[in-house]
Amino acid sequence: MPRLTDLDRALAIGQIQASVPQNQVAALFGVSHSTLSKLKVKLHITGEVKDRPRSGCPKKTTPQEDHFITMSALTDFRRYGQWLSTQTIRNRLHAANLRSHRAARSPAMTALHREARLRWCRQHVHWNLNMWRNVMFSDESRFCLCNLVSQESRPWSTRSLKRGSVCGPRNNSVIYSSHLLISFSSAYPESGRGGSCSSWGHQTSLSRATLTSSDGGIPRRSQASVEI
Repeated sequence: MPRLTDLDRALAIGQIQASVPQNQVAALFGVSHSTLSKLKVKLHITGEVKDRPRSGCPKKTTPQEDHFITMSALTDFRRYGQWLSTQTIRNRLHAANLRSHRAARSPAMTALHREARLRWCRQHVHWNLNMWRNVMFSDESRFCLCNLVSQESRPWSTRSLKRGSVCGPRNNSVIYSSHLLISFSSAYPESGRGGSCSSWGHQTSLSRATLTSSDGGIPRRSQASVEI
């Protein structure tokens, strides 16, 4: 059934108040008897026949963008009548020197974390090259057999923007004591992801250690200590 406008609702109420049979009014406006009954109840309760404000789904576009879409369709009404495949879109982006890449992730840091990092940097800003040669850098990575990252959105940018983007530091460890605490993590096979494993490695200015791996059979968190 058609949705009545505010003017049609007012006309329908006027005819009902003028003693016109309700079935004739319903046939005239192409609505059911229940629609007119609800309309009379709304008029009796609220004193008007207009719809009440509704929140609805928030719009994704601004009024300026809506105007641009409307004017573009009116200017060239055949412009949006073409079906384009995703490969066509990728080809055009590649022609513009844009490449898809996985968005960089950085660990969530609180104000205390940032303060601690800044304090550490200030303590080591005057270190020379010989002092840094005694430092061991370590890092770990986790790999999933069936990763779900492919379902995430991938931004498009030029290579210069990708290199120049601000990427937060990863979870690296810098150790300069006589003992090293190796910390690695692994997870049991996860449902729908086919299991995972973790790899840990470290290096100095003179050597690179053998890569250490752990599979899902090891507990989620474990530690070992070796001397260097």
